[in-house]
Amino acid sequence: MSKVWIVNSAGHDFDAAKSYGELIPLTVGRVNIFNVERLLSEFKGMLANHEKDDWILLSGNAVLNVLAVAIVLAKHGEVKMLLYDVIKKEYVPREIKFDEIKQ
Repeated sequence: MSKVWIVNSAGHDFDAAKSYGELIPLTVGRVNIFNVERLLSEFKGMLANHEKDDWILLSGNAVLNVLAVAIVLAKHGEVKMLLYDVIKKEYVPREIKFDEIKQ
């Protein structure tokens, strides 16, 4: 079963993402986004178990999302993301391949 890595779990209901896999939070609540080196180290450790078919659920601060996506791109050359559509109240899957963004 795939995993859904929630970048920041801070009080939102993520049940709609359960159909994509097991929910796993990378961070919970408030996070010091200015200590990027520590966050990078923690995320690399946690995402060491990230599989190519797992998802990154974008949530919380942009810095956290950038780090999670960058780590997965570096590891697999692609990343599968879930974006929340507020109007439809559902998650929309999107994928980025590293080759698509290289210049």
